[in-house]
Amino acid sequence: EIQELDVNATIENTISLVSHQKSFKQIETKLDLEPHLPPVNADESQLQQVLINLFLNAADAMSDGGTLNVRTMETVVRRGTEAEFEAIFPRRRKSDPEESDYSHLRKFKPLPLIYDKYSEGDRLVRINVSDTGCGIKKGDLQKIFDPFFTTKPPGKGTGLGLSISMRIIELFNGEIKVESQVGKGSTFTILLPSVEASSMPNPQTEERS
Repeated sequence: EIQELDVNATIENTISLVSHQKSFKQIETKLDLEPHLPPVNADESQLQQVLINLFLNAADAMSDGGTLNVRTMETVVRRGTEAEFEAIFPRRRKSDPEESDYSHLRKFKPLPLIYDKYSEGDRLVRINVSDTGCGIKKGDLQKIFDPFFTTKPPGKGTGLGLSISMRIIELFNGEIKVESQVGKGSTFTILLPSVEASSMPNPQTEERS
């Protein structure tokens, strides 16, 4: 049932559900929830399903203990500039001659890939779920949302959790992405279109992160 939903309340309720799990005994949970977030259009039970999956995956990645950080904020999609694009995609590699210039081979995109479905000025609610666990290998990051792909030992995962989570978030016209570094942890980011509210204060501008 799609309805206006309080993201912060859903996160707090979900944390209370999983905090009694055995895998959470050695994990510290930190919440940084921006007050007065606008609601999003979503189904609460399905969003909880996504959050439970992310929280339990984070716990599995921190089998020896660690910290689970959950943060929310409202952001606004803004267009990038060619200077920002150049900072991410340099005209040449460090080892190339000074006269090398590969910029003509690239097509400047004013918005990063994660925002392809959004327009400049769109207001989004962002959820970051970060852990201090083992991280995900670079070669696995491209496959992490594929059905039946799992990095867990045999018998400990079906490989469907993240695939289903992505489908649910896309159903809400949202996006989900992951960044990770082996040995340091992972961060999953969920972006959901907010329900416009004229009484809301101006949010921070969404950066390339």
